Amino acid sequence: MKKHGRKRLINPFLFLLAAGLLAVCGAKPAEAEDILTEPAQEDALQEWIDLFPQTQGETPGEKIADAKISTVFIEEPFYDGVINDEQDALEALYSVIDRLGGDENTELVLHNEFENDEETTFYCFEQALGGIQVDKGNVKLIVDKDGNALGIISTLVSGLETDPDYVWEITQEEAESIVRESFEYSGARVLYGSSEATVLWNDHAGTMTYVWVVYSTNPDADDERNYLAHYVSGNGEYLYDLPVFEPGDAQSHSGAASVFAFEGYEVGEWSGIVKDIDGLERTITVPLMIDQETGAAVLGDLQRKILCADFADYDFNGTLTPISSTDGTFINNELITYEMFIRIWDFYDNIGWHGPDAEGTPSLLLLNLVDKNGEPLDAAYYNGKQNGFQVFKINDEFGDGSCSDIIGHEFTHCVTGESLSADNYENDYGAINEAMSDIMGNLIEMYFEDSPGGEWLISERQANGTIRNMKDPHEFLQPEYVWDQFYVPNVETPNDYNDRGGVHTNSSLLNYIAYKLAQAGMPLEDQIYYWLNVDLSLTPTTDYPLIAKILPWCLDVTGYSEYKEALDRAIQEADLERVEVPEEGKNGQAVVSLDLPLDPEEMGLDIIMYIMCPGDKEFLSSWAAKNSTTISVVLPEGDYLFLLYAESRADENKYSYFLMTPDGWSEADSTLPDAIRSLPKEELDAYAVHLDTGRTELTAAGL
Repeated sequence: MKKHGRKRLINPFLFLLAAGLLAVCGAKPAEAEDILTEPAQEDALQEWIDLFPQTQGETPGEKIADAKISTVFIEEPFYDGVINDEQDALEALYSVIDRLGGDENTELVLHNEFENDEETTFYCFEQALGGIQVDKGNVKLIVDKDGNALGIISTLVSGLETDPDYVWEITQEEAESIVRESFEYSGARVLYGSSEATVLWNDHAGTMTYVWVVYSTNPDADDERNYLAHYVSGNGEYLYDLPVFEPGDAQSHSGAASVFAFEGYEVGEWSGIVKDIDGLERTITVPLMIDQETGAAVLGDLQRKILCADFADYDFNGTLTPISSTDGTFINNELITYEMFIRIWDFYDNIGWHGPDAEGTPSLLLLNLVDKNGEPLDAAYYNGKQNGFQVFKINDEFGDGSCSDIIGHEFTHCVTGESLSADNYENDYGAINEAMSDIMGNLIEMYFEDSPGGEWLISERQANGTIRNMKDPHEFLQPEYVWDQFYVPNVETPNDYNDRGGVHTNSSLLNYIAYKLAQAGMPLEDQIYYWLNVDLSLTPTTDYPLIAKILPWCLDVTGYSEYKEALDRAIQEADLERVEVPEEGKNGQAVVSLDLPLDPEEMGLDIIMYIMCPGDKEFLSSWAAKNSTTISVVLPEGDYLFLLYAESRADENKYSYFLMTPDGWSEADSTLPDAIRSLPKEELDAYAVHLDTGRTELTAAGL
């Protein structure tokens, strides 16, 4: 069984960005002949692979011969009727259900619906099978104010039929026990009673599996996704886990805590001078909640239903401790963060989105973000819906609360999550999710005029500086287009080793389009409205080829067709519809591909290729694309070192490094990356491969 939280190898995304820092950590200088544990040989990689039984990595579930997943976008008129409600919407969808890849047995259940300022309605339906939700099955119907259907964006699994004879071999409680026993060493805490039954479809293997989705805390969380969704088959086999924003249980969505959080208070107000992260003083006024019994003042807003509370008490002790004062004084950074959140709340409210989720759910701001040792954390998270609150965690130490792009980014994660109906944080889907938060966060910052000169930068006012450049993605090692330098492919099995399919890297593809659309002269207010409607049009399986179609359609629907030429050009330059690896890179870049002598999915292996110029301190990384046994990467012409890291998903003790040499792949131990960083360029040149424009093929035997 795969274990969670492996720490031996830094994950590829951090490897990419932080290798330079790691290089100064005191690694002992190496000699060139010391970095390899075995002589180079043609079949070194193949011999290592042969250690694994061929049955490893078998896909569980029932094989469904005729079932398949279908993604369909209908943008032309398709329905003559008028759509005024859920029933009308279902009739419209079932009138074209065959075009969507469904049939008369396809079940659709309304998840939510939203309406924009022009009274355009977005109906979001989920696919079900015998009343059980089908993972990733989702249909979004968009209708104008007169009830005319404008379009459908749909992903359905066709050919599924309820199995009347299926018997769950384990109960919900037993599934939770399997997760607890498997992960108790890691510190993950199972959220008992939150589990749910789901039908899981594996398109690669063509199998359907009844599973329990068990939720736990995520002990290795380094972003907003502080929970894990564990998938356990109906016969008790642990399958895998995914990080998610929030548990999917009814308790987490109930108003149990929030119902009482605003009772017993009356409206108050604080006015005074604060100093923001730039050192500038300004006067602000924020609402307070005054305790009717004690007179204590709480940082909270009875009208907007916003409450500020202590992070450590909530996360570590399970108690809700409001930020309060008996003498009317508050900490500077807490006031700044609270005021900024109110500004973001009002911004969305003014464009027709009421509260973080458009449903009036109260907001909980957990301030003073620290680790278990009380040390400040450099982070800001949207943390999902819990106990009737939409929860946000924001540090005070590093100035995130002063940055409208950061707070706007996190608020938009909640908006996108509500639009998507499911948290599919992997591959293109996760990258687009991240991009939507970057785009809206930056537009909000420009609207507020908070950072003159910092347009299209992310986090530039925060203490640790800029982390992404939307107008120059290469500055922070992100691609400008599909199969550009730094681009990484979608993967079959997302995990920390492959950055869940490049979610932190490939977000730049959409960010760069947003920048180019602005450069075409689109007014700021129109950009805001356009991208909000793009966000509302997304589904959990919207990938880059699909969004290449959604973007111009949404431009037309929102009435901004005068920018169509500029948008079409930006989409074409981003090459969003490309899937296959090109024969040669653009602008004189080289393409290098390694054909693996196996299918990593069938063998249950993670195989990552690392690339570095001799003498440099930074590694780039790539992996096999989804449904492929080839690892490809695009690079400028030059000399490169190629390393492979291979590890068994079933047994973390079975792993190894391999270095490409003129005589083939040579096995090495875990000190190889640091050893290479410590060697001078001239000693590494013998292992370098020269890449010219065009395509270079590597094999298990070497060049």
